[in-house]
Amino acid sequence: SAASDVYKRQALVIFIDDKSQLKIKEDSEVTITGKKIASTISKNIRMDNGTVRAQVNKQRKGEFVIQSTTSVASVKGTDFWMITDPVDGDLVIGLEGLVTLTNNETGAEVDVTEGTSGSSTPDGDVDVEETEERALD
Repeated sequence: SAASDVYKRQALVIFIDDKSQLKIKEDSEVTITGKKIASTISKNIRMDNGTVRAQVNKQRKGEFVIQSTTSVASVKGTDFWMITDPVDGDLVIGLEGLVTLTNNETGAEVDVTEGTSGSSTPDGDVDVEETEERALD
């Protein structure tokens, strides 16, 4: 029906230890693993393809990592989008806080902050620039 087309399909994951959230858009392939460390969970999100929004509360002893075949995004506490494509690479759009985006091929890294976007390509290039207006919400 036309009404169902209005609402975009996505899954919401809320971690019980710190209430961090992952919004996973449709047609995304994501594997979530965790390891309990004291009262927190060290979280590892593997993205093969797709788009997620991570709203991460401050991490203590645990870690919050999103990785693809191209890059690793390490998070301390922030809000950002990550768009992954195995051919084109990764795009991280910073909404708040800080994300370190590291390329798996070269080890090159950039810091992505509010209002900036970081890119990482399969051939090893990383870049950060001011975010262009996008409608991801």
